[in-house]
Amino acid sequence: MSYKKTLIFVIAVSIIFIGLDVTYIILDKKNSNGGDNPPIVKPSKKLPKLPKPEVTGGERGKLGIDKNINESTIDKYLGREDSVYRDMRMLEDPANYEAIGGDSYLSGYVKGFEVVPLPYIFEVTGLPEEVGYTYSGDTLFLTKSDGTYVANYKESMDIIEELFPRNKYIFLMCGGGGYAGMMKNFLVSLGYDKDRIYVVGGYWYYEGKNNVVVKHKEKDKITYDFESVPYHDFKFEELTPNKYVPDADKPISLSKKYYNSTKNDGYESKPAEYQKKIDAYYDEISKLYDDYDKNKDKINEIDVKIDNLYEEIKEFKANYINGIVDDKESFVLYTYIPSECGDDEETVRHRAEDLAKKYKIYFYDVPFEVFKKTSLYGDVKYGPSVIVVNKGKVYAYTDAESDEDLELGKSNEKFEKWFKKYVNLK
Repeated sequence: MSYKKTLIFVIAVSIIFIGLDVTYIILDKKNSNGGDNPPIVKPSKKLPKLPKPEVTGGERGKLGIDKNINESTIDKYLGREDSVYRDMRMLEDPANYEAIGGDSYLSGYVKGFEVVPLPYIFEVTGLPEEVGYTYSGDTLFLTKSDGTYVANYKESMDIIEELFPRNKYIFLMCGGGGYAGMMKNFLVSLGYDKDRIYVVGGYWYYEGKNNVVVKHKEKDKITYDFESVPYHDFKFEELTPNKYVPDADKPISLSKKYYNSTKNDGYESKPAEYQKKIDAYYDEISKLYDDYDKNKDKINEIDVKIDNLYEEIKEFKANYINGIVDDKESFVLYTYIPSECGDDEETVRHRAEDLAKKYKIYFYDVPFEVFKKTSLYGDVKYGPSVIVVNKGKVYAYTDAESDEDLELGKSNEKFEKWFKKYVNLK
């Protein structure tokens, strides 16, 4: 539909529904990314004109808090139909905000604001040392080394557009102002108009008349009425992951236990126990073969036990890998196809083994038939491959169908250069 036809249609619909106090809209042209902006909302009744966003001075200014619309004045700007109001806190934040006089639990909010947890949108870093670390699990977006963002899920951008509509003014709050400032920077990086976004500041400093208390204290017992909070949760398990991001070039740190180690007893000890039993069964079979006709039923019975033990090893390894993925660990594994290994030294598996020994980094060794049973299969469909996993997600891998990546198997220097691009070596 053309711009002119769309405009005529929108005006016609607005006229038809004028008696229902439907919001009038006009069409904006293009956003900074070149895409069509949604129609800008015009209120059906005259509202006070909003001052242009203006960052205040001092330490609060470093957080992006607005000079004119902040905790002291926000009550005058609530309830506007041309605006949305978002509080960027978590209900329960792992960070220790009590250390700076705040609340790690959401103790209340300003009426009209809906709670959208910022740490679910992108990874939060740079918090004060005394606060520590916040949530570090799944996020809608990956922050690249150049400060730009990549969607981790196909629905990521749609979720942002729905919760933070471009055609409305956006008022952002949090506890102290930091999360709100980060969110404005994020939205502006996506092409949002910075002059339509206000960083209101922190609920901890709000003293207005629209305080909705969530934290209740009776005698010595403290409770939080989270069920009453207008809260937007993200069900990551229902979203569609974007596959491997080729330009994910920010080196990550592995989980601590994988440095200064070439052995992982947890992953290796149980299969070793199974293997001892298998070896014992083979010894028993070799003796029974001396009189095969007499012992063939017994041999077949032992063969079944051996097959079952091999299946238990596969099941254990797959479950182990799935477990550390669920725990959001960062690690490296190489998956291989046993029938194709042979004695060929020019494979990425051998390069990975050499690098692991050189830097004392533990790599999981996973047969491809086991790898196919893990939740990582799908992101990587072919072996052999060296796979870097960041917080439970495939971050980088060598592609068995890429001639360029196959070249990595021919040189320790080339493989190490590739590996350092994605992993910090300590």
